[in-house]
Amino acid sequence: MKKWRVILFGVAVLLILGVVSYKIVRSELARRYGTPYRMEVSGFDPHDPFRGRYLAFSMPNTARSELELNGTTAYVTLRNASDGTAYFDVLSGEKPQKGDYLKVNAYGYGGMFRAPFERFYLNETIALEAERILQSALSGPARKRAEIVLRVHHGFACLEDLQIDGTSIVTLAREKMRWK
Repeated sequence: MKKWRVILFGVAVLLILGVVSYKIVRSELARRYGTPYRMEVSGFDPHDPFRGRYLAFSMPNTARSELELNGTTAYVTLRNASDGTAYFDVLSGEKPQKGDYLKVNAYGYGGMFRAPFERFYLNETIALEAERILQSALSGPARKRAEIVLRVHHGFACLEDLQIDGTSIVTLAREKMRWK
């Protein structure tokens, strides 16, 4: 009886390691071979003692769809605009045959879906300064452009960076902390 428990425990551990390894490999493939996209975001920074410091943001939900996809898995295609930023184009219940797409959860009628990214996690030492930089960039008369850089590979996306006017927020926060 004890032998079976050990075997079941070993199988469970291998299963967990397999799932985690699969996600890591998929993320690395997206980072290395994925097509880069830049999407403008608006943001705020909540402090969550259980999840640590992160910059929360919202992505524009502009996909077109004529289908009722409430509570189902859907696929949204990405397109680049003439100014170099990307946008969500068409939301569909079927996987696109060509082009880059993301697998998302759809709800409602007319192209509503939950965006794949909502948070950008940071090192705790620079998070507070990054929050100040993002808030000042998104408000006031000297409003700056905040955008995320993500890479998409075979329907999977990896968040690479959050940038303010083309400069990484991590770089900006570190530079500002150095001069304090």
